[in-house]
Amino acid sequence: MVLASLKKHHVRAAYFVQAGILNDELGRRIVKQWNDNRHIIANHTYSHYDYHNADITFEKYKHDFLRADSLLRQFSQFKPIFRYPKLNKGNTIAKRDSFRNVLKKKHYQIGYVTVDNSEWYINYRIRKKMIKHEYVDVDQYRRVYLDHLTACLNAYDRLAKDVTGRTIPHILLLHNNTTSALFLDDLLSLLKQNGWTIADPIDVLNDRLFQIMPDIKYSDYGEGFIEALAKQNGTPMPMNSYFSEIKESVLENRMNELGL
Repeated sequence: MVLASLKKHHVRAAYFVQAGILNDELGRRIVKQWNDNRHIIANHTYSHYDYHNADITFEKYKHDFLRADSLLRQFSQFKPIFRYPKLNKGNTIAKRDSFRNVLKKKHYQIGYVTVDNSEWYINYRIRKKMIKHEYVDVDQYRRVYLDHLTACLNAYDRLAKDVTGRTIPHILLLHNNTTSALFLDDLLSLLKQNGWTIADPIDVLNDRLFQIMPDIKYSDYGEGFIEALAKQNGTPMPMNSYFSEIKESVLENRMNELGL
């Protein structure tokens, strides 16, 4: 259903593949479907290690990345673009810079996220009910999903203008999950209604903005690109419930109130 929604709206997406799924037939079939539909196949490591974990050394992380790279290059739509699991870029400057050097040597570009969000949490809640065979109010979940993502888009767009002084092309993080299967069509329709234009990922990543590597020590949580730029530039972060670590708690409170 995700691929059908993308096709309906003439959208080309980038699928950041945790390459460990290629170990089984279902995983191979999923990635092949995305590839055959001409979506970009990109690297999201093999094991989805958290680079902020002190037990995950640079060497271990590099090996995992290279393992994924060797498997993903078989696909015709593969592009050397990398996204950090959990957006975590290393809990030390040494780890961060060592891996950046690996990306440079392998001619990789970073698949930044400018609009972080918690759609994964909505998916977690809806899946929890489905597993328990409880009633799922799809319309209520749809409303929460659309409200959350549009609010995140608007909040990050405002911050991006404060940080860069211009309107930028955004990169929205979504997962290939139940909520995307159910609501991606609605989201894409709503974005168009609200005046957003959906561009090809390669055109977006070629924007001069994404050639920057923010020179900051990252937080305990994985922040998106615009948040990192704001830190680097000293731009004040607005007291807005759609930023940083409080996003999940705001969403959790709303869903509890609705009984979802």
